[in-house]
Amino acid sequence: MSSRSIISRIPALSVLVAYLSACAGEGGTSVGGGSSDEIAILKISYFRALPEPRTKKLEPTYRVVMSKSWQDRIGDSPKEPLARAAPGKIYMGYVSDAEMVRFVRKLKEFGIDDLKSRNPAELKPEDFNRASLDPQRSSFIRVFTVGDEKGAKSYLYFQDNQTSEEVIKKFIKCEAFISRVCENSINVRMMTDPLPGRDK
Repeated sequence: MSSRSIISRIPALSVLVAYLSACAGEGGTSVGGGSSDEIAILKISYFRALPEPRTKKLEPTYRVVMSKSWQDRIGDSPKEPLARAAPGKIYMGYVSDAEMVRFVRKLKEFGIDDLKSRNPAELKPEDFNRASLDPQRSSFIRVFTVGDEKGAKSYLYFQDNQTSEEVIKKFIKCEAFISRVCENSINVRMMTDPLPGRDK
C-alpha cells in the first residue's frame, strides 16, 4: 500500500448533497441524496484519445481522480467499465474530500446540470476504444464521468451535447476543468484491471 499523507475527513457540503440528489435524473444511475454529514465518496474521470508525444500516434487514455474516502471505502479501483477502453493507459490520483466537493461545486457553476448524461454502465468500452482511434472521429470521442459509490453520470460530447452553442460551451468548460483536475491530481501510476474481481 502506498504511503499517504494524513487527511481529515470533512462533512460533505450541501452542494454535494444537491449534486448527488440530481444524479438520479435523466441518463444516470440513481445516486441518492443522504444527509449532510455523509463523507464525500466521489470520483471524476475523463476518457479521450491523445497523441503519444514521440510518435504522435493516437492512444486512448483514461484518467480518474478519487476522493480519499473513495480510496478508504471502495479501494483503488474506479469501478468504471469505460476504463477498459484505454488498456495500459489508466492513470489514477487521489485528493481530499474537501477538494472533491470544491470540484463538484465548480462543475455546477460551469453548467454540468444542463448537460445530457448517460448511465456509465451503458457505455461499451470496445466501441469507444475503436472510435477514439479513428482520426476522423477522435476529437469528438470525449467522455467525462462524475459520481459516487452508488452511481454516476457520464457526459458524451459528440453523441449527446452538440444540441446548441450554449450546451457545447458548457460541455467544453466542464471538460477543460476536469482535464486540468486530472492532470494536476493523478499519480504516475497505471492500473491494469479497473474492475478487479469482476468478470470481463
